Amino acid sequence: MSNFPFTATECIAAFNSGEVSASEIATASLERIRHANPALNAFIEITGERTLSEARLLDAARKRGASMLPLAAVPYAVKNLFDVEGITTLAGARLYAHNPPARRDGKLLERLHGAGGLLAGTLNMDAYAYGFTTE
Repeated sequence: MSNFPFTATECIAAFNSGEVSASEIATASLERIRHANPALNAFIEITGERTLSEARLLDAARKRGASMLPLAAVPYAVKNLFDVEGITTLAGARLYAHNPPARRDGKLLERLHGAGGLLAGTLNMDAYAYGFTTE
């Protein structure tokens, strides 16, 4: 797994060539996140089921011979400043912890999904994106 593609360019090339499936990239990425996150505290939410579901759709599209999207099989994460369907948008502030989850993805996520990206989760951040310590 250490030689597995993990830059965006490597993921795109490996997926488009058929060397690996989007599901394999997603699974390996989620494993790395789960391994590293306890020490890093970078991810607030890991969207594993969604990541794998998006990957399966890309694998099926490739199998059908569909043309591949520009970010096909590239895992990504967003700060918890962007609406992600089913996740409460905290903007780094505990004040919003009791708000309901977002009903739909924000425009940025719609575009990344439309380009073939695989959402891995939401990331920790300073309140209102104002700061640099991410505590």
